[in-house]
Amino acid sequence: MTGKILMVAMVLLASRAEAGGWSKQIRGEFIGGCVRAAPGQNITEESAKVYCNCVGDLLEKKYTAEQFVKESTTRSETFNADIESSTAACAKHIAFATRPGQKGWSSTFRSAFVGSCTGGATEKGADEKKAEKYCRCMGNALERNYDENAFAQASFKPSDKYNADLQAAAKVCVRELKK
Repeated sequence: MTGKILMVAMVLLASRAEAGGWSKQIRGEFIGGCVRAAPGQNITEESAKVYCNCVGDLLEKKYTAEQFVKESTTRSETFNADIESSTAACAKHIAFATRPGQKGWSSTFRSAFVGSCTGGATEKGADEKKAEKYCRCMGNALERNYDENAFAQASFKPSDKYNADLQAAAKVCVRELKK
């Protein structure tokens, strides 16, 4: 009897090792939840699928299914850092949905830009009100040269033009803060 149990266990372990990674259910739940959140973030469904699969792939390399399920509920600092680094690494796959006739950045994109910029500045010790004013100014300046997708792509692959545009915007916005 013990031999049969051991053999069944070895077969199960071998098939699990062969299949590797997360179960279809866990992966499906993760990807599905991620893709369902895309419209609220003004992200196209197709790019959300690519992005969510990318994030899933990176997390699956670090966490077994059991670890992922446990960490998803307890959210350790390490897990949060892994989520953040995975989402940052995959963000290059995001394409933002634009509405016909849309001029400028959507309120969702603008809020995300200003929030991220302000958060980064305050983490480095900047006054929150000044940081928010500076970040709004930066958003206004950058919006003149970049639509949402062009800005997102340029921020992941900075060119000399993009870096020059950032520096020019920063100079204007620093002057605005001094007024």
